[in-house]
Amino acid sequence: MSLYLVDIEFSSKNTHWSQNYLTHLDSRLTAILKNDLNNDFWEKYSQSLIHCHQTQQLLYRVKSVQLQTVHLTQVWQSAACFQQYTNTALQGQSISELLKKYGIIVRTYTKEITETEASVILEGLLKFPHILQFVAQKFLKKEMTLGDPLKSGKNYLPFPWMPTAEKLKLIAHLPLNVSVPIDAICAEIKENIADSFSLIKLNLAARNEVGKQRPWFGRGLIDYRQDSHDLYEYLALEKDWIRLDKNGDVMVQETELAKLMPETLRFVRTLVSEPRVTRLLCIPPGAILPWHSHCQSSVVGPQPYRKMVIQIPIETNPDVIYRVHAIDSIEENSVDLNYRLGEAWIFNSWHMHQVENHGKTPRVALYIEASLTDSLFLSHVQSALSMPIKFSLPL
Repeated sequence: MSLYLVDIEFSSKNTHWSQNYLTHLDSRLTAILKNDLNNDFWEKYSQSLIHCHQTQQLLYRVKSVQLQTVHLTQVWQSAACFQQYTNTALQGQSISELLKKYGIIVRTYTKEITETEASVILEGLLKFPHILQFVAQKFLKKEMTLGDPLKSGKNYLPFPWMPTAEKLKLIAHLPLNVSVPIDAICAEIKENIADSFSLIKLNLAARNEVGKQRPWFGRGLIDYRQDSHDLYEYLALEKDWIRLDKNGDVMVQETELAKLMPETLRFVRTLVSEPRVTRLLCIPPGAILPWHSHCQSSVVGPQPYRKMVIQIPIETNPDVIYRVHAIDSIEENSVDLNYRLGEAWIFNSWHMHQVENHGKTPRVALYIEASLTDSLFLSHVQSALSMPIKFSLPL
């Protein structure tokens, strides 16, 4: 099977520009074009690029300086993958036309190559001053160093900017500005579930704190199995029946309960185009879900920093506490909040978190997993981030 090589050459009459490109921030294209392309453009560009790498469409991407030119060399699974990325990432902009007024000429060379040729080309690029932005596992070698020294672990731009995922890492609780059809959801629960929440089969007791009550109940709407009572958690990754989707996640499907709750599912799809695990979860009075993280725990992951959790209380009380604390932080530094009935929140499951019900009535919540690669969900996130943030994590 052939791969698709794209080599983009940038040249300038200013010889210092290419020599400084890898080491000076003001020589980067983002800095040069800062008056032409705004923060929103670069954020969408970055998200599209990361998505293509995560889904193995983009196999490697290398910036190198060769003589008086800067090269952006990429290998894609196919020409179609590259074209789709170009349409999405560039958003109708012509980078080459914009760069002309700054004296930078752009030339693009493309070619179908074999996997062996792709490996040889990558080895050749390493002989020049270079930055390895993305390299798929099958091309990665021990001596290779990934990352941009000027970015220090974050996507750098020449003006105040931070990728959505990096912003979310700093927020414990993020309210979504959406209207929840609480009456319709409650009516469907009353008609189809009532008190018949089933015990999740995964033994959460093994992770619970000693001496604290352990029951945790739920029914699946979109889940790993079609049986809404069959609630495997992340340990589903160990089951022989799993199938992975294009993002490397366990495939999910609607349960038999979903067919009985069309209004609830219709609302879920106004938040997320392709919702992941979606459940109605019940925590009885006095119960506590122990401290854990969806990205840091060896028990439930680690999962990538792209899947978020939406929590919407359907039945609750003032003594239900959602607690989140920063990575490596102590429990006393957590940001604690009570989510009120019918409010939609992004509950930061990336960090260590816990839910406690100290009230005298159950807490029932609609739980939705969503990915930042989902454009509809991302639009809700970006709208929420544009509002003042009150519930940031302790530093």
